[in-house]
Amino acid sequence: MPLPAFFNPIVNAPKPQKIVAGVMGLAIIVGVSYVALLQPQITVVDQLRPEVATLQREVAEKRRILADLEKFRREVAELETRLSALKDRLPSEREMPGLYRTLSDAAAASGLGLSLFQPRPVTTHEVYTEIPIVITGEAGYHQVGEFLEKVARFPRVVTVTEMKMGTGPRARVLVKADLILATYMYRPIGAPPPPKPVGAK
Repeated sequence: MPLPAFFNPIVNAPKPQKIVAGVMGLAIIVGVSYVALLQPQITVVDQLRPEVATLQREVAEKRRILADLEKFRREVAELETRLSALKDRLPSEREMPGLYRTLSDAAAASGLGLSLFQPRPVTTHEVYTEIPIVITGEAGYHQVGEFLEKVARFPRVVTVTEMKMGTGPRARVLVKADLILATYMYRPIGAPPPPKPVGAK
């Protein structure tokens, strides 16, 4: 099929002119394609760039928070382990009678004759309760020291808060020891005050 007549000047033109015309035609096609197709897409990309940058910053922040969260979880687990170990050294309320028996047994095994063993009213602190125990015993110096050594080796925390030593009331008793021991119970924050221990007034 022959080309329309208006193409004759192009078909009959010399080769250099055809090349120039082809290059110009290609440039026109590229320019029209750019304006019609690519420019809107470039505009959309330019509009999305700030949003992408914002999202990248948010992702980076969330990753940092996640890394901190893992660190905090490890720290919480470590603190809970330490708290559990400390709670094991503080008797709970139901274990107090057993602790009193352990103290009496330690006194008997040391040769410290008890004439008074009396829990006092508790003192409540933020996370623990202090329970004083008054002990009066008669023995030699060595027996008192042995009793205190046994108390120091208890797995539960028992401290000596007061100690008075005097001459024993009988000739064969060297000293009379008036001691105030203190033991402690773990108290979760916000827990109500515990009841008075058995024997407290």
